[in-house]
Amino acid sequence: MRCWLSERQMSYMRQQLSARMLSRYQNNYHFGGNSL
Repeated sequence: MRCWLSERQMSYMRQQLSARMLSRYQNNYHFGGNSL
């Protein structure tokens, strides 16, 4: 049970991190395009 919980937590954290990185990448790309 503990392992399952830990795995689920890791998956959630990974999802949040990926979403954050994606949004940041999109913002940087957008600003970069405007700058150029």
